[in-house]
Amino acid sequence: MKVLHLIDDEKFTDFIIAENLQIKSINGYSLEHTFLGLNTKYKFTKKHQDKLILKANFSQYKSTLHEGKWDILIIHCLTQDKAFALQNILKNFKKIVWCMWGVDFYTLKWLDFKPYQPETAKNIQNTSFKTTFKSKVRPLFHFLKYGSTLKNAQRNVIKYVNFFSPIVPAEYDIAKNISFFNAKAVNYSYASLKTIIGDIQVTGNKLYNNIFIGNSATPESNHFDVLYKLKALKINDRKIIVPLSYGQPDTYGLKVKKFGEEIFHENFIGITDFIPLEEYVNNIKSCGFCIMNHKRQQGLGNALLFLLLGSKLFLSEQNPMFEYFKSIDVRVYSIEKELNSNELSSLLDNETIATNRKIIERLYSVQNIQKIYEEFYIKIINSI
Repeated sequence: MKVLHLIDDEKFTDFIIAENLQIKSINGYSLEHTFLGLNTKYKFTKKHQDKLILKANFSQYKSTLHEGKWDILIIHCLTQDKAFALQNILKNFKKIVWCMWGVDFYTLKWLDFKPYQPETAKNIQNTSFKTTFKSKVRPLFHFLKYGSTLKNAQRNVIKYVNFFSPIVPAEYDIAKNISFFNAKAVNYSYASLKTIIGDIQVTGNKLYNNIFIGNSATPESNHFDVLYKLKALKINDRKIIVPLSYGQPDTYGLKVKKFGEEIFHENFIGITDFIPLEEYVNNIKSCGFCIMNHKRQQGLGNALLFLLLGSKLFLSEQNPMFEYFKSIDVRVYSIEKELNSNELSSLLDNETIATNRKIIERLYSVQNIQKIYEEFYIKIINSI
């Protein structure tokens, strides 16, 4: 059984390839995995460059798709390039699976999702003639280049999707609001904790009062709204650590850095370089508090890491991750109701830390993730 994975060279790619390669056969069917991406060179993928086939341009990428023969298509994040490249060949696959990541889902026009809070929205507004003109002509440009608008290309793919894998269960219910969405839910996971962090020590650390904000240089983190709130709470004696190397580091990230330094001066630390995971973990071990102010699911890996470290994790109640963690009995804190001086003055107690860790370590153990992957492929193959 030939399986084609359309996957980009991203932070999680090595992990996803590693987990899938462990599934060599299911129900008597041997599985042959092919991983295909679009880029001129590798940036994040290190361990599995020999497994990830990169095509340098869209024409080569599309040709590879149209010339190859596979039984199962797994779309890891339905990006613009994937949507356009898959036109006219969707019937060639016996089953199609969409493993959504978030950026490919919440930006869909049919959901009309508004991810930004007031202060962040004000700081990213761009009403210049150039920006407005681009947004108006983009559909025409896409049609002339690809023979379809992005909206139509996305619609065509989604209509053919047989299985949909959300990051958290509530996102499947959101997807069902799309009138032409008919896929069945299937559970999937990026990777086990062991695959992600290896032998990096994340327990037994002494936490301090430093505060970590967001997961990347993207406005979905709503940094400005958090920084204004921390300013009002007079958080002046803490280090404020913000990762700004991933996403939009040269535009939005610079705005956040400048604003943070204006308020907190030398106590604001923007991580502007992409660093190895072990060094990243060592940099954040001092943070007893993590504030992830997304209105949508984003940065689950970061959230899990902070829960393992024993930090207080603050999430927006509008974020499906908030309800997810509550449903599995992990203690998280509401930004709307609990982000205050009192909660930011005390670290998480040892009992709650131990409970959170136990739950996360069980759900994301090697054995449980292996079981999820096996059941994932069993469900797909049994439907053929």
